[in-house]
Amino acid sequence: FFKLNPFYYYLTNIFIHLASAIVIFFLIRFFYYDPRVAFWVALLFSTHPVNWEAVANIPGRSILLSALFYFLAFYLFCCYHQLKRNVVLLLLSFVCFALSLMSKESGMMLPVLILAYLWLYERPRSETKIKYLFISAPYFLILGAYLIVRRILGMTSLFYPRTIEESLLGFFTFLRSVITHLRLFVLPVDLHFDRSNALFTSFLNPELIITVSFFAALGFLIFRVFKRLPVPVIFFGLWFAIDLFPVSQLLVAIGTQAGRISTAEHFLYSACIGIFVLMIEGAMWLFRRNAERKFADARIIKFGLIGLYLFLFLTTIR
Repeated sequence: FFKLNPFYYYLTNIFIHLASAIVIFFLIRFFYYDPRVAFWVALLFSTHPVNWEAVANIPGRSILLSALFYFLAFYLFCCYHQLKRNVVLLLLSFVCFALSLMSKESGMMLPVLILAYLWLYERPRSETKIKYLFISAPYFLILGAYLIVRRILGMTSLFYPRTIEESLLGFFTFLRSVITHLRLFVLPVDLHFDRSNALFTSFLNPELIITVSFFAALGFLIFRVFKRLPVPVIFFGLWFAIDLFPVSQLLVAIGTQAGRISTAEHFLYSACIGIFVLMIEGAMWLFRRNAERKFADARIIKFGLIGLYLFLFLTTIR
């Protein structure tokens, strides 16, 4: 319809992106009674510069479509599970999951996300664990059928690490990229159209040692405070980790050229929901602590957060 006029292709991408933001608003409402939390998460998703690559890249529309159907599938599952258990909602969730996979394979982690949701929010007893495996089983069957069809059609060409050492070095390189990605959520000053990282070639690399030390310290901190963490914080932290697992280099090598792995920012398009929820949780905690201890004028904190948001928004426009 639009021939070679790029304006309409960009416009269509923005509409798909905003549709995802609307779904996210209603999805987060399931986890928080306060609609302001859902609003701020959806607003961050729709305007944060970390998503610029996925939205501005016309051939990358598959990322937007896959994420939209991914969010819809999970939202419909939550509606089915928490409300009237209308089987039509469940069937629509299956259809959306299939459409997500047919758009792009990045939607494949939905069954794991559903398992994490059931495990954390239902707090299953040992005798009910099988029930939750049964509930999520259709999603795993859809995923299996999708992988088989891709294999039959010759659409799957994977590159596997040749040795355990190569796999571990690839995984540590991925972890190094995660540190960069986490920084981009707060300070997105060096965004790239297609980011890649040079593979670590030795376990004695100083940067690798710093990376391992960083995640060891983070893991220790989480272990110390785990019992005090609210369930939504745990779940959305897992959301971020689960969605990034397919590109972790553990299963298959995802490279751009010899000696480099892909660490593209569009990998964060659906995973970013977890970080945005944690960012809003952090802001809420800051206001609560300030109300208790009065270490700063609340207006200063508000203006600081508004300033950060404006910086992110203007960076997206630029």
